[in-house]
Amino acid sequence: MCNFERAIGFNDGNSFEEWNRYLRTQRDMVDVVLDTLSYVDGVNFAKHASAPALFSTGLEDASCPPSTAFAAFNYYGDRVVDAGGRVRKKIVVYPFNEHEGGGEHHWPKQVEFLRGLIQ
Repeated sequence: MCNFERAIGFNDGNSFEEWNRYLRTQRDMVDVVLDTLSYVDGVNFAKHASAPALFSTGLEDASCPPSTAFAAFNYYGDRVVDAGGRVRKKIVVYPFNEHEGGGEHHWPKQVEFLRGLIQ
């Protein structure tokens, strides 16, 4: 789960709906809630990453809104660079998929990504 500040604003029954319900009645707790959630926000961990990574997102995903996946990707490891200066991170977008993303269709992309790392 990433980018809570953005994701909490969605009101379509997604994974963040519990926070929406809480903040509807605890209006003065927004800063406290966001500060607390920042300790487990994947975006904050992504900033420190140094390993190559392949991301994917389904643009119809209500569980983890695509904008939150893009936030993690965009912040992911500025140090993820190989000897040739190439950044070793990639995101694959599935425009019509939900939380399953590409499903089994994504597996060949994972293999391709891994092959690129060992060549």
